[in-house]
Amino acid sequence: MKALEELRDESSPYLTHLVRNSVFVGFIDVEHLIFQCGNCIYMVEFNPILEEMFYQISLRLIQTPKVGNCWM
Repeated sequence: MKALEELRDESSPYLTHLVRNSVFVGFIDVEHLIFQCGNCIYMVEFNPILEEMFYQISLRLIQTPKVGNCWM
């Protein structure tokens, strides 16, 4: 699918590294979380992260063939 390819082409190598190599530390409140990557600790709002994550999951599900009542 073109949208998923564009998403991969436009992704930031730095942010990809952070996401793949980070460790969840904990929640601060209902809007913020802390994660660690290497020696650095980051505080982020997780609602924008969740929105992006579910968008990417949705794009992948569109490409996944459905067999019967199950996604493969």
